[in-house]
Amino acid sequence: MAVDAHGSRQVLLLTCLVVTDYQEWDSLENVVLDGRASTDSDGDHLVYEWDCGNGVKASGVIRAISLAAGTHTCTLTATDTYGASSSDSATVTVA
Repeated sequence: MAVDAHGSRQVLLLTCLVVTDYQEWDSLENVVLDGRASTDSDGDHLVYEWDCGNGVKASGVIRAISLAAGTHTCTLTATDTYGASSSDSATVTVA
């Protein structure tokens, strides 16, 4: 954990990466969201929160969620022990 010039704690590097096996899904399937590629350079524990809009939220590094037909932007926010966070998004299309 580094401390910046203002005395605030900051993460040296927190990478948040959303991975889906497919970019287009059948409406009868669950969409699988995978945040395992997210890292914290100093090894802090990460908490994962997903937000796919329209009230669809989940937590955990890997989640299977049901989405209505349409195009959705699913955002993963990974937060470390000290409250530093990083986000990444993926566009998911459900036919």
